[in-house]
Amino acid sequence: MTTPNASTVTPLRPEDPSDIAFQIGRRLDGAQAPLTHSMMKASNFHHALIGTSGVGKTFTIRKMAIEFASQGVTQFILDTQGDYSFAEFSSNHDMKGVRVNEIKFGYGPGTAGINPFAIHSDDQYGGFHHAVIGVLETLRLFNPSIGSRQKTQLRRLITRTYERKGIVMEDPRSWRLEPPSMRDLLITIDDEIKAVKSRSGTDIFDEIEEARKKAQRAAFRIKNEAGSTEDQQALEKEIEGHKASVMEAFEKMLDAELQTGEKLPSLSGSLNRLEAIHDMIEGAIISGLFDGENISAKRGAINVLDLTSLNQADQQPIFYLLLEKTFHSAVRTCKNLNPKIPDMMFGFDEVKLFTALADSPLDPINRFFTEGRKYGLGSLCGLQHPKQLTNEMRSSIGTIMLLPVAKEKIADVKRLWNIPEEQMSRLRAKSDAFYGFGNDSFVPIKLFG
Repeated sequence: MTTPNASTVTPLRPEDPSDIAFQIGRRLDGAQAPLTHSMMKASNFHHALIGTSGVGKTFTIRKMAIEFASQGVTQFILDTQGDYSFAEFSSNHDMKGVRVNEIKFGYGPGTAGINPFAIHSDDQYGGFHHAVIGVLETLRLFNPSIGSRQKTQLRRLITRTYERKGIVMEDPRSWRLEPPSMRDLLITIDDEIKAVKSRSGTDIFDEIEEARKKAQRAAFRIKNEAGSTEDQQALEKEIEGHKASVMEAFEKMLDAELQTGEKLPSLSGSLNRLEAIHDMIEGAIISGLFDGENISAKRGAINVLDLTSLNQADQQPIFYLLLEKTFHSAVRTCKNLNPKIPDMMFGFDEVKLFTALADSPLDPINRFFTEGRKYGLGSLCGLQHPKQLTNEMRSSIGTIMLLPVAKEKIADVKRLWNIPEEQMSRLRAKSDAFYGFGNDSFVPIKLFG
């Protein structure tokens, strides 16, 4: 089973550099004129749609995604409830020729997944380092209680796992080799545990691993490559030599164990941490989240990242990882800072599910909003009330659509945007909204009217 390269979640640039604009609605403030939404005039490319359940947020996000995609902007929409399937799009909207590409995440074969070990080989100033940190961050997200000593030990184990694949920090050319997987990391940890128990050191297990790989390659050639009898015999002799190397390494380990006697007490803490890490990685493998197939994004399409099969505990870290990879990919590939139109839009409904991961201004969701404009990134996010936004998000949103909100939240709207309560109360669900664009005053509109 192949695992996806992180670069598959990459901002895809539209062909046409002209403005991205469409009619967002008709003014209801007496002007009764159509209102055009223009990205070239926007302070940034982030949009917040605020309204209680059932007032039209999802419908409006789908409609806006179609408008953007129809003008060449690639969309990624995170779907946690099945509201963004092809069936929902096609049965409720004029698709304007836009494709919906469904990418389904799940537990095991036949679904999409993420390989956090993948290295951006074009990032020669830190690809290896970023990948190691990415694996650590992935494991921390799924195991929030991981301690500092475990993290230090795990970082060393991750680096050793790369080295066993021939991938080293000092040689960017090696970063193009096939990356390791969670299973490779588990083998490294198993060998480390054996080494600690036997007091023999992990070099012995590196020798065993190398001999095993060479024997497998020789066996593959015997089975699949035509050759003379002499060639076959030479390969069989080579395999016997590798077997002897493995036996010699095991003998070294046994000698070291016999000489040392019982495990020293000072090793017990290290062994306990290793066994805890082993259980952590084993759990990650069992989940199947990292065994998925390649993420195949479509340019100029609405790429729906379907997380409906995942439980909520797994939805959050997967979102975190997708957004982090998207942001770093944009930073690496952006050739023109501060473009006039967005290169890619990221949509997610029910913001409250994900802002819980925003512990610091440097977390991906905050950086996406505060710095994304510079790299051509935009967003369409739906939420039920303003307090579900982080401070960094709220200060970085250029367009706000206020749909009907719950009565107890109307006071918050008045406090933040000075819209009279009676006017908010008159908004009709799935029809009306207050439209705030940049520093302009809010305008009441009939959506897409």
